[in-house]
Amino acid sequence: MPGPTYDRLGYKRLIVDYHFSSFVPGTLAKASAAGYVAACAGLGVDSVLVYAKDHWGHCYYATPSYPRHPNVPQDLFGEILAGLRARQIVPYAYFSVGWDEHAVRAHPEWAMRDASGAPIRRGAPDDDQVTGRWTYLCVNSPYRDYALAQLREIAAGYDCPALFLDILFLNPARKVCACASCQARWAREHAAPLPASLTPDYLAFAVESLGRFHQDAQAAIRAAGKVVRTTHNFGLPYDADDYVAFEVNPLGRNYLRDSALAKIMRAEAAGREVELIGHRFNQDWDFTTKGQTLMHWEAATVLAHNCALMWVDQPNMDGSFDAQAAAAIRSAYEVVDNLAPHMRGSTPYAEIALLYAARSTALHPEEELDFAGAYRLLTELHWPFDVIAEASLTVEALRGFALVIVPDVHHLTAEAAAAVTEYVRGGGALLFTHRTATASLTATPPPVSGFGLVEITAPLPHPASFLKPAFPLSSTYLRVAETLTFRAQGDVRVLATHVAPNIAVTAERWVSHNVAPGAETGQPSVVAGQYGAGRYVYCAPRLFAEYVRQGLPALREFLEHLLRQLAMPSIWVEAPSIVEATFSRQGDDLVVCLVNGVIGKPALGGFLLLRETPGHVVLDEVIPIRGVRIHMHGQPIASAYDGRGRPLPVVRSENASIVTLEHLDEYAVVRLTR
Repeated sequence: MPGPTYDRLGYKRLIVDYHFSSFVPGTLAKASAAGYVAACAGLGVDSVLVYAKDHWGHCYYATPSYPRHPNVPQDLFGEILAGLRARQIVPYAYFSVGWDEHAVRAHPEWAMRDASGAPIRRGAPDDDQVTGRWTYLCVNSPYRDYALAQLREIAAGYDCPALFLDILFLNPARKVCACASCQARWAREHAAPLPASLTPDYLAFAVESLGRFHQDAQAAIRAAGKVVRTTHNFGLPYDADDYVAFEVNPLGRNYLRDSALAKIMRAEAAGREVELIGHRFNQDWDFTTKGQTLMHWEAATVLAHNCALMWVDQPNMDGSFDAQAAAAIRSAYEVVDNLAPHMRGSTPYAEIALLYAARSTALHPEEELDFAGAYRLLTELHWPFDVIAEASLTVEALRGFALVIVPDVHHLTAEAAAAVTEYVRGGGALLFTHRTATASLTATPPPVSGFGLVEITAPLPHPASFLKPAFPLSSTYLRVAETLTFRAQGDVRVLATHVAPNIAVTAERWVSHNVAPGAETGQPSVVAGQYGAGRYVYCAPRLFAEYVRQGLPALREFLEHLLRQLAMPSIWVEAPSIVEATFSRQGDDLVVCLVNGVIGKPALGGFLLLRETPGHVVLDEVIPIRGVRIHMHGQPIASAYDGRGRPLPVVRSENASIVTLEHLDEYAVVRLTR
């Protein structure tokens, strides 16, 4: 079955942010539908997200009842819709839900509030004179009716094929909303008092509240006799979304973020279209424009996962448009044009599944580091993998994968954990770590600890210890910060043992600059075993998190060895680790998209004196790579072509083929016919 084609959404999307207060004279004084439409048309976009209401609560449509921006008295929303349609550009409607400063200042009781009663706001230090401080509104408060009435007014007066609901934001600042409305609703539904911190029950309550608002918004639109697709931004739940959207931006810190969120959102979308939202800004809405190389890399990464790309632009304060920003966006759209024909209608090809459990991560944010380490490892190995969502943890879904990786997911439902155990018993391969499957997401009993394969007994008390692999590596010991004792069920092979630190450091007692390996305890730290027809590896330490923290080549060697104990992919790419390879099926072809990413040299923290400084590492050049090889075992490659249809050399041997791409610049496509 073909994948998303983006015939309605379009691959080239744009949002022009209008989040402007009236505190600065002349703000939006030059805003006009004609200028807006001309700027969009000049970019060659497929569709545009047009503001009906912004974060300040300003409405840009004709309304007699709600605040308007004082410098925009015209029906800017309606005029832009008409102008875009005249240019054959599809207009979508944008509506800010969770931030509305006019509403919350007029009705402070509508704000989300923490346990002390203080409003929950976008975090910024008290001395920060740069960052906006939006206040979160609670959709369980009477603000709900206020926002729904606005949506009914928009639906009655305008026609748009889709509506984007912004700031339907799960769990801002990881705080429980203890406003009067949430207190009252919780009391109606629960015997116990509202918890002071996040619990599985409160998480379910918050997710249901957001989902209920989205469903009520859809009902309000249907009541107006309109058929409108909707989506929201951002986080759980995704049940009501007609397509799934999420903001991606490396922010000069994490150049796996765009790719990982593409796979996560595809997993959550379960076949629906996915829109990834990139920012043309270098940092957080800073009114500067990213370099062309970075924007090309982001566009190629998004398209390589067959997702739509929506750039966030923002006009100048007076409402005019920045010509240089437009040129940068236009250049990035050329990458979209080059890659879209190879990705349209494609579906991911994956032999390995990596679990991202959104609810467990919401309860334990540190688990995201374990996911990131596993994601980084698989990306650097260039193996065909995809992300699987917690809702897809069924035996039927898992059978399609040769290997499943569960990287320290503390909370799972008993049903999901049982499905993983059954997958292994039936012949699957599993790698899992640390506290996985030791707590429940529901009020039902927790899952059987460690999938019934290992029983976790206690955490080890050392702030740092070591493990000693049972096979040679480039480092004799691997240092770990968090590990556990456990009992394996049945016979296992010990792949690493625990080594205690040589001393517990106090204010008076230490040996050297740091603790060193001490007694070799013989306690298993990593084991491999069999269960039914399948195999598993369990790691007591958070090895994937350590891979992110340390970046140690020996850790990568060790983790790769563990993976090879369980499965070896039939296709992989031989290239430097900075290259990302994605694998997709399009018709009868296997499409391999290669994206090259090189960042500048970090120079943070001083040279002679170490000091904390904020860091921003920019991808500003690409070093061409020669001799990238694609290996395939088991199925011979009949022919191979590059993105322009030119044949590539194929070397065949018994049961194996190798395709060589002689030159990789920013990105490339290789099409394989098997």
